[in-house]
Amino acid sequence: YAATNSPMRHPLAVLAFLLALSCFEASGQWHMYKLYSSERRIDDFVLTAGNKLFLASNQPYMVLKSSDGGLSFDTSLNLELAVPRPYLRSMVAFNDDVVFLGTLTPGHTLYRTTNGGSSWENLSAGLPTEVTAICGMFQVDGVLFATGRYTGNAYFLKSFDQGETWQFQSLSQQASNLIDVHFFDANHGYLLGRAAKADSGAVLLETLDGGASWQAKWYSGQPGDRAWKFFARNSQHFIVSLENGLPMA
Repeated sequence: YAATNSPMRHPLAVLAFLLALSCFEASGQWHMYKLYSSERRIDDFVLTAGNKLFLASNQPYMVLKSSDGGLSFDTSLNLELAVPRPYLRSMVAFNDDVVFLGTLTPGHTLYRTTNGGSSWENLSAGLPTEVTAICGMFQVDGVLFATGRYTGNAYFLKSFDQGETWQFQSLSQQASNLIDVHFFDANHGYLLGRAAKADSGAVLLETLDGGASWQAKWYSGQPGDRAWKFFARNSQHFIVSLENGLPMA
């Protein structure tokens, strides 16, 4: 895993792609291209198979869409005037048309587009009452998984019908908060966040039965730690980044 101390404060958020131009240059060098900058932060983005790029931007509080791989952007969903104004947190795509947005704000917790971002619908009223935020989402084999939140309320959500109905599971006995989710197939997946016992630090939970049961596979053992993001090369090799909220010595 890679540890970080404070990834939550960014005066300027910049989305940039590193492109390997090996097909154009014999050296195969990497080049960075600045695609879009926000006044504060871009919390998540998703790139579909059809090269549609969606950004979850905060300040401005909008979903931005690009149909040319990031060369230009249009506003897809404007939440600047929503009351309360939601903080955009996570995104996931099923295909070019069906994309989900999760936020940290009750009443605006989950949005979905089924027409590639031309319009969005608020699905928050259909969520279980315990769900007040969605920090992480993942989809595989037609199943949508979600979790939250990064401060309090550790729960797991699963939908087989693209967000129309949900299965809910509280995991407060194993975690004090949950932040990210990753599944390799409909049965094998991971949740990560902070353990229920403070002195255990960050926790990584594993399921082999689609979320019916969870087992703790790893603790960081450092108070204040919480696991923040999950990246997998394959089902055996993955990376977990950490955040520690305690004051630095």
